[in-house]
Amino acid sequence: MSRRNMWLATAVLAASVCFIFMFYGIQAEASEGPKLNATTAAEIGDSFVLRLGFSAGTASAENLTLVINRKKGEEAIAPTGSVFMISVDPDEMTLDLQPRLMNGTEEADRRTTPYSAALYVKALAESGLADDSVKTMLADLLEYGAAAQAYYNYRTDDLANDAKYQWTGYQPTDFTAPAATPVSVANVGDGIRIRSANLWLESDTV
Repeated sequence: MSRRNMWLATAVLAASVCFIFMFYGIQAEASEGPKLNATTAAEIGDSFVLRLGFSAGTASAENLTLVINRKKGEEAIAPTGSVFMISVDPDEMTLDLQPRLMNGTEEADRRTTPYSAALYVKALAESGLADDSVKTMLADLLEYGAAAQAYYNYRTDDLANDAKYQWTGYQPTDFTAPAATPVSVANVGDGIRIRSANLWLESDTV
């Protein structure tokens, strides 16, 4: 395995799947003022957690906040060390994110071109850095995002697994379950017979 693919293989085997999520176009510029910096770190667990770096310049980091558009409206985020931690829900994968760096009440910097997680997943799959197993993982991420969109009825006209986010050879894992044996048949034995079975889900998050 080549060195450039080593971290990708690790991501596949890790308990928490990781992938690179870069906001193209956010670059540090020669300035004394606060600036957003490109970041290449994000994690996937229950949500996508983006780490977006910044340089404070002559400003106090305590005065800096990141304002970013979300499905429920704009959200202000305080820095954690030298980064902003942005939780992006799976159903927001196709949402164009456009963060603005605030210094107190004044806007210090902003991202000029919106970018989405789904577009980056496609770019990574087509970059030549991902082998077939990682491409499958990336396709599964898009399918996961699309399923979340359908479940929450959010941006269903722009699903994460739409053809515009796919690449040549796009092939997610086949999650089709085999035919299930009825519980009343599977649990019949000498002297024991199940007449019925009920499953109750009390939480809509299950």
